[in-house]
Amino acid sequence: MFSWSNIPLVRLVIPFAIGILLSNFLIKDQDPISLTVLIAILLVVCCTVTLKQLRYKERWIYGFTIYLTFIGLGVLHQTIWQKSNTLKIKNQEAVEWIGRVEEVNYRGDTASLLKVKVHAVDNNGSFNEKLFGLTAYLKSPTKLKVGDWISAKSVLKPIEKPLNPYQFNYANFMYKRGYLRSTYLDKVQQHGRQVNLEAYTSSLRASLISGFEKAGIKDKELAVLNAISLGDKSLLNQETRNAYAGAGAMHILAVSGLHVGIVYLLFSQLLFFLSSSVWERWIKAAILLFVIWGFAFLTGLSPSVQRAGCMFSFIIIAGALNRYSSTLNSIAAAAFILLLINPMILFELGFQLSFAAVIGIVSMHPSIYAIWQPSYILIDKAWSLIVVSITAQLATLPFVLYYFHQFPNWFLITNLFVIPLAFIIVAGAILVGCLILFFQEDFLLAKVLDVFLKLLNGGIQAMENLPFFTTSDIWIAPIQAILLGVMVLAIMLFINHRKFFQLFTALACLAIFFTINAATLQLKRASSYIGVYAFKNSPSYLFKKGQSALVLMHPEISDYQKQILQDHLHAERVQEIKYIHKVEDLFDLQLFEAKNIDGNLLIEHEQQLYYFHFKQDQPLKKLIEEVDYIIVEQRIALERLLEKEIQAQLIAASSIPIWWVQKQQHQNFHAVIQEAYWQSK
Repeated sequence: MFSWSNIPLVRLVIPFAIGILLSNFLIKDQDPISLTVLIAILLVVCCTVTLKQLRYKERWIYGFTIYLTFIGLGVLHQTIWQKSNTLKIKNQEAVEWIGRVEEVNYRGDTASLLKVKVHAVDNNGSFNEKLFGLTAYLKSPTKLKVGDWISAKSVLKPIEKPLNPYQFNYANFMYKRGYLRSTYLDKVQQHGRQVNLEAYTSSLRASLISGFEKAGIKDKELAVLNAISLGDKSLLNQETRNAYAGAGAMHILAVSGLHVGIVYLLFSQLLFFLSSSVWERWIKAAILLFVIWGFAFLTGLSPSVQRAGCMFSFIIIAGALNRYSSTLNSIAAAAFILLLINPMILFELGFQLSFAAVIGIVSMHPSIYAIWQPSYILIDKAWSLIVVSITAQLATLPFVLYYFHQFPNWFLITNLFVIPLAFIIVAGAILVGCLILFFQEDFLLAKVLDVFLKLLNGGIQAMENLPFFTTSDIWIAPIQAILLGVMVLAIMLFINHRKFFQLFTALACLAIFFTINAATLQLKRASSYIGVYAFKNSPSYLFKKGQSALVLMHPEISDYQKQILQDHLHAERVQEIKYIHKVEDLFDLQLFEAKNIDGNLLIEHEQQLYYFHFKQDQPLKKLIEEVDYIIVEQRIALERLLEKEIQAQLIAASSIPIWWVQKQQHQNFHAVIQEAYWQSK
């Protein structure tokens, strides 16, 4: 059982995080100076109230003023970060810049994609210091490594935002990491290499991957080993990712607190003899800190690894001081440090999943585990692992359903199988890696490690064939995810305090969740509309009526684009989907009143006429005057229509080139390739 009075850092980091959320969603584009003055006033009020003697019944005023102050500090911190990451560079003009390579994606032994930290940009003949992230795509792959200083002259464009519903927001994903621009490079000039910790760990990681491969670990086993032990997921194919995700074992492939915990436990046991004197405890702490953060840097310092590294650092230092350390306080301290470094990390999925899982385990595991204490050690360990799996899965439930839209039904069996194997594989990778680095020989231990990797992959593949392996296509709204989060928090409190109100809150949230779900389903069933997707060079059109949908699409549409289509339609609760490539096929389903006019399409929907013009010639004048919307696929036809004054709204399909669209500054039409997916009202 825990008490709020024993976890003061948790009580401070919560309002600080609330301030960051308020700044991001509600208090945008505010002046940092005015916010600083406001925070200063709050601090003065806080100090005045703290110094004043209040009666016992008025003690809540202390907490309220402190909470208010930390909310204000969170708002100010987020606002300053956003201002510092605002970049004013002309998007259409090439500029000279210089920066240092932070990450390299290789094609063979050459670089094809760079992540660069730009340090200076040319501004009218003089270089100004501008620190921001840049993703650079190389037209001619070059031999570059992390730490190389490079310069080039290119157009620095904003990273493209998603143009279709439920498409992954890569621009937002990169913005959270400080990457604000992207560019295509014909050539790059190198200016030497800065050998720092990132460059060294990148080189070490490449050496270990090469060593594992030379030792006989190949194909899927090498891809999984690299992901588990080094955080390198570049060799993982989509089939493997889907299998692990469906089994609820994706956390094994993403280096996280589990992996850091394995490293900590392994080396803590190896250094068991260093615990007698004060000096021995500090020597042990120093070695453990070096190992933990060395592993963190080697695996790329993901948010979950940073959290685990900070948390275990507090535990290690507390052990050296021979003092009790509250795990929740350590988690809160780790969160506070990470949010101070980068407040946008709060919106990272890895950060959210990592902290939710650990908080769930720490809060609920002791109480649930105490229900039954088996006599046999193996049964006891299995029971403890089952409780860990249940509590972690419950705590991460809102995030899993909201982000991944599926639930792994066999997660208990999966975790009982994969977690012990993960411990063996991580420990084996450390041993084999050390042997390769120091002796250039694995002494046949790589063969043993390969056997366990094959066992892991084979087990996941076998689980994939289990009946009801996953419950998929679960689409929930943000408010439903929040309700699930409140429900999980209420369950955590109920398990520890056994109060009826907490149980009632959890049940009420669940009831509201299903009410919203039923209402949403009813609204989606009643909806009927026409949509135009923004797939470059692959014009696609949606005709939805209730739970049935017809998609008229380009024959050469990519698998990625088709997946976006499916995600959108599943989110719209469509149960029957049919894909066609010819206009003639549309008439068989009869979802809407349609007419074929010389290979073009005329549709009546909600008392309005939609005309899909697929040819280069201009539509008939009489037809133009009758229709409400004209969807045009050919640029020449669109140019001719723009020359006339017509009442119908023009929709430029995704086949219209973006360069041409950008030149039409004063023309009144909706181009999906620039303004995103279009849908009828």
